[in-house]
Amino acid sequence: GGEQTRVCPPRVRKAYSDLNCAEREHFVNALAAFREERGEEWHSFVDTHFAQFTYAHGTSSFLHWHRWFLVNFENALRATPGYECVSIPYWHWDREAGREAEALPLRADTFGSANGPAWFNESEPGFPMGPGVPARCVNDGVAAEWTTATTPFFGATARPGCLLRQNAVPPPQAPA
Repeated sequence: GGEQTRVCPPRVRKAYSDLNCAEREHFVNALAAFREERGEEWHSFVDTHFAQFTYAHGTSSFLHWHRWFLVNFENALRATPGYECVSIPYWHWDREAGREAEALPLRADTFGSANGPAWFNESEPGFPMGPGVPARCVNDGVAAEWTTATTPFFGATARPGCLLRQNAVPPPQAPA
């Protein structure tokens, strides 16, 4: 008996909001397993995304670069035992336009909200949306323990243990 190769159906991209509970759990578990079992490779993807930020965002390269990046990331996820057929869902953002802070992938019960400590102070440059929109650490959800790049970003100090997120719409405030 040789090693069996799992045959996967064609890759299908679904909106995250269209995944059923089992599909969401499978995707999240694939991310967690990849990060836990191959952390150095995980952080290589994180650092690559940050290193290419100005090239890959706000230019005509956005779609092409992210298509290349995500297929490589998905292939890495698929190299994780038990997740050989996983596909990365997309965020159907126009369904939640104007409500980004409450969007399904960005909530506390999914990948986490950006309600943590502010990432930049007045003396540091603003993240791409500018200094008027604070960047915050994700402090809940499955991404609460994730980290951003290990190198400084946009002139700001790298903050290990903080997954940076900046929403165009401020997160909802807790009742006083």
